[in-house]
Amino acid sequence: MEQREREAWRFWPAGPGWALLTSAILLVSLVTGFFLLRAFADWPGKDLEPAVLIAILVISSLPVLLMLLEAVAARGGSLGGFGFSLNFGAVAAAAAEQAPTSDVPRNMGASEGLDILDSGGPQVLDAIDAFTGNDVAVIDLQDGTAWWETRLAVICAGAKRLGSPRAIAFVATDASRPRVYQGWAEPALMLEALASSDGRLRQALDRARVTTARWNLVHAPASPAEQLDTAAGLLPPHQQLAFTGSSRRADAPEQILLHEMRELEKGFGPRKISIVRLHDLFRAFLHKEVLDESLPEEQWLRNVFCTEAEYIAVTRCGRYTGLVSRSRLLTDLFRSRLFPGLNCDECLPASQPANQPETASPTGRQPS
Repeated sequence: MEQREREAWRFWPAGPGWALLTSAILLVSLVTGFFLLRAFADWPGKDLEPAVLIAILVISSLPVLLMLLEAVAARGGSLGGFGFSLNFGAVAAAAAEQAPTSDVPRNMGASEGLDILDSGGPQVLDAIDAFTGNDVAVIDLQDGTAWWETRLAVICAGAKRLGSPRAIAFVATDASRPRVYQGWAEPALMLEALASSDGRLRQALDRARVTTARWNLVHAPASPAEQLDTAAGLLPPHQQLAFTGSSRRADAPEQILLHEMRELEKGFGPRKISIVRLHDLFRAFLHKEVLDESLPEEQWLRNVFCTEAEYIAVTRCGRYTGLVSRSRLLTDLFRSRLFPGLNCDECLPASQPANQPETASPTGRQPS
């Protein structure tokens, strides 16, 4: 086996020579202890001697067994024989099933020359409504011109307020290959990073929060006189955004934020998100762990067991397939190992509620 640095050994912290030496030392020490105990303490007795000798043999051979496991892993061999096996097709299917995904339209449906509030507003709000029921949203940066930071901020703000999606995965065209996985991140963290990167964007977000907080104290739409003042330009135009007629709008915070982003885009122009810009913004918390069919199974196990990320991406030669819940994946692994015959799809017999009486007495009283 090729020699490697000490920190690279995953199952045995030293080389093959140390494994053999340790096994020999363990065997000599345990056998010596066995004979001393039998001679001076009359233990373990004839009935237990075979079991103790077998235990000594197993314990002394552990370093060699770990070294053999290291040899299998170093050559990219399958580790399925040790109880944990991962199959790309099964994991890819699990990713599609366990974490519903929605692709967000380019720039939320508002094209570059389209006003984000007046003409593009309905498309933007429809895009937000479309993905809020999913755990994962996918944003395709394409060639680096498809998305603006202002539009991404609206997506992240809506996801943070509504609680979904919980993760936004990014793909992009990389070296002429479409939908190459770049990483996923939490919307709340991305919103804070966007605000920290641009003072003007932070001010727009703050103004939208203040206006939304004020509208949360309003219990009726504007009066006809106030509506005339709005039409005459005497009041800010987004004063009417919280209501449709006399009904309060559920998407008022996003409407107000769209107004602020329109003013920002008109005043300073859009800042586009390329692959380089994506990593500059979100490098500190962008999760890039993947399960790719081209990786050896040892790397799969390391990516599953050695990360605390909520999701792991499933890719095929680098191209995005989906995000799979790591906790669900770990549950399936351990269940297949410890309870291989357990079928969780089978219905268990319904039990009778504890507070429901089993029978009623002829007098109508509960049985004691």
